[in-house]
Amino acid sequence: MNFAIVGMGFIAERHIRAIKHIGGEIICWCDKDWDNIIDTITKCNLQHRLSAILEKSFVEWEDMFESYAFEEVDYVVILTPNYLHYSMIKKARLLGKKVICEKPLVLDLNELELLKEDKEIYTTLQLRYAFPILKKLKTIYERNEIRMNIEVHRGAWYYNSWKVDLEKSGGLIFNIGIHYFDLLNAEFGPFKVRDVSAYNDKCMEGMIESNSAIVRWKLKIDAPIDKQRRDIKFAEGHKIDLTGYTYGTSRTQVDFTNLHNKAYENIIKGEGVRPADLISVTKLVSDITNTALEGRRRRTE
Repeated sequence: MNFAIVGMGFIAERHIRAIKHIGGEIICWCDKDWDNIIDTITKCNLQHRLSAILEKSFVEWEDMFESYAFEEVDYVVILTPNYLHYSMIKKARLLGKKVICEKPLVLDLNELELLKEDKEIYTTLQLRYAFPILKKLKTIYERNEIRMNIEVHRGAWYYNSWKVDLEKSGGLIFNIGIHYFDLLNAEFGPFKVRDVSAYNDKCMEGMIESNSAIVRWKLKIDAPIDKQRRDIKFAEGHKIDLTGYTYGTSRTQVDFTNLHNKAYENIIKGEGVRPADLISVTKLVSDITNTALEGRRRRTE
């Protein structure tokens, strides 16, 4: 299996390791910042292949798609800013390549509708592979009362990037929250939005409700670095501590850092997360974002 990567930012390392895990070969690379390619190659201990890699590296993704090297590609891996995903997915599929795209697949429900019948497009919402305990609890309790607190730290690099641009990232819920809402939605959805606080680039909270769960949630990205938390608590006393899983403490049962490996294992078997699987969660995060923005608009009138 041959892969091409578009976008060599920080998340590319996990994809490269996942491709290696499944025995794939990366035959061309693309990033507007040449240093990103070199830095990621170094992190992945591929310095011995530097010359060969640079020979098949590109600055513009369109040039890579038109290259001879690209003709040998089976999968295109898209790791670019969120607003670019749709156009790159469409072009890759037009050229007959399968697609693996980082979350969120697209920002617009209309675009998702246009992709939903395509079974050769996949995304990496890897939390779906991590916590089967949610499925077990769903069968025990008829109506779950859940509190989700996601309080993480993001440094200056984040606030100086495209990630804080609503038009480019989709906002806080699309860019970071979608992992956690997808986890809940896959087991307890579909949800309706009941309440959202005023939109803020650093913190939002609200409530969503389905037939089997009421979830009060908080998403915050300016927590002190030593006080981060990612937990899902059930009223009955059950708790899932995502922070413990993430940082490999003694409680670890799932290696969170390797969930991309599981995603790729499923994708190459044709069992990955496809556009049709994303309709419900994309509507949910869209509704949350739109409700928050409408609340902010009313407050400023």
